[in-house]
Amino acid sequence: MEKADLKLVNLLISRGEMVVLFFKSDYCYLCSALLPMVENLCQRTEPSYNFYLVDVLEEGYFQEKYKEKIDGIPSFLCMKEYREEIMPDPEEPVPETWYTLEFIEKYLRSFKNENSFDV
Repeated sequence: MEKADLKLVNLLISRGEMVVLFFKSDYCYLCSALLPMVENLCQRTEPSYNFYLVDVLEEGYFQEKYKEKIDGIPSFLCMKEYREEIMPDPEEPVPETWYTLEFIEKYLRSFKNENSFDV
C-alpha cells in the first residue's frame, strides 16, 4: 500500500473510482496491528477500492486538510466523486485493532453502493 499522492487521488476520484485513505502512525499500536489486515484487504479488493496510507505525523496535504475531521487513529476516510465520509467507530471496538475486518468490509460496501450504514 502506497502513501497518498494528491494528484493520483484526484485523478482516481475524477474517474469515479473510490479512494480509501488509512490515517495511521507508526507509534500507534492499533494502527500497527490493523495494517496487515488492511493490506490484505487492499490486495483482495483492488481495483474496487484504492487504498492509500496517510501518516498523521508527517506533513502533507491530506494531514492538513483533514486534521479537524480525524479525531483519532486509526481512521479511514472514504472518497468517491464529491462524497467524503469518515468511517464511524464500531459500537464495540476490538482492543487489539479497534476495527474488525468484517466491520471495515461492510462499511466500504455500504459507502461504495451509497447505502446507509448502521454501526
